[in-house]
Amino acid sequence: KRAHQQVSTPQTDNTSWLGPIRWTIADIITISTLILAAIFKYSGAYRKRSFRRIWLLWIVIAIGLWAGNLVSMALIAGWSAEGIAWSLAPGLAAITCVAMLGPPLTKGNPYCNHLCPHGAIQQLIRPQAKSMRYRKLTPTLRWFLGRLPGFTLCVAYLALVLIPTIDLASWEPFHAYLFRIASWSSLAFALASIAISAVLPMGYCRFGCPTGRLLDYLKRTATSDRLQLADLTAVTLLIFALLSPHIL
Repeated sequence: KRAHQQVSTPQTDNTSWLGPIRWTIADIITISTLILAAIFKYSGAYRKRSFRRIWLLWIVIAIGLWAGNLVSMALIAGWSAEGIAWSLAPGLAAITCVAMLGPPLTKGNPYCNHLCPHGAIQQLIRPQAKSMRYRKLTPTLRWFLGRLPGFTLCVAYLALVLIPTIDLASWEPFHAYLFRIASWSSLAFALASIAISAVLPMGYCRFGCPTGRLLDYLKRTATSDRLQLADLTAVTLLIFALLSPHIL
């Protein structure tokens, strides 16, 4: 009904002194948080442990539970196909731009390190090496699990090419932060990944997050000018997508 009213009505309640963008308090706070994140990054404030914990709590509450502005495979897939929802979700669009442009421009991963609510929770509950709940993986298992996020990302890409209507929201725990509408399965997934990270430091980020793997791939490093396995995989997936209409 709202979309129909926007099309049929010349003047809508979204048009304000801020422009034809639907601004909410959550959007304003999200963009303000992004600005503060940049200031704190270059001022060295994150190196102070007490301040760092306060910042992570703020991210969980404001960006996660209140605004629900998390970057995910489902979001990237949807906006890649239908366009970025600048006017309907300016805060989410801004945080997505920071997540995608930060790695190649700053040689870092500002979203995963400072802005992701799920990552913030894992940092807050991260066990220390001398903690009784600290668990260490064997080298073989660590190597295998370390490839899991990239494998999941490739499977999701292939699934989108073959079944464009597939819902990727259930592939990651981020939908749980929209707890007012989230399914029980999403909530269970999120709680399980947090429980794992309570004994395995940053367990989901390191061994389960395909979105984080994508952002790491975009990060500019000293070896970015060399052809790597991830580059060959990306080219192969692109060729498959281009040929799929003729194959299927």
